[in-house]
Amino acid sequence: MSLFCLIALAACDEKPVPSTVPERVVATSTRTAAPPEATATAAPPEATGPDADGFLPDGMPEQIPAPGPKPPTIGEWESVKREISVLNSTALGCQTRMVREWLRVSCRPSGSRLPTTVATKQTSGQQAYAGMFGERASVVVQVVRGKSYSAFYTWNDGSSATLEVSWAAGSPRPLIVLKT
Repeated sequence: MSLFCLIALAACDEKPVPSTVPERVVATSTRTAAPPEATATAAPPEATGPDADGFLPDGMPEQIPAPGPKPPTIGEWESVKREISVLNSTALGCQTRMVREWLRVSCRPSGSRLPTTVATKQTSGQQAYAGMFGERASVVVQVVRGKSYSAFYTWNDGSSATLEVSWAAGSPRPLIVLKT
């Protein structure tokens, strides 16, 4: 499946040849990390109703399904034209999309600022893939109720950001932020 994910990650608008093989992270621990405290600026927008494609105003699917075994196909990623609301993603030059329970965060060059690394920092056992694809740093991870995930991105100017994905068991929507 890692070759499939490599192809899916590389299919973000342009298709460069990957410079490294992405890491596949499948943790065996069932321990769930506590979700980060939500703040007024980090909370997802209130959902009012789905659009014609089934997405809510936060850009996420109305119903996020339980985890399935396969990541989205290239065609599925390309069919989603709407980005989800992720704090700091636009400022960092990152594209954020969701297909079913899968989240993809791809950070691209912005001016002279280039992403240099991305790696999984913490996972609660869901499938996750992180890697560099040419000048693009991408993560594809399952968003699963009761689980959390984090990845660490760096740029050539010395800046960095941590992607945090958490979905508290009693919360109606996940919290997804890029903390700088």
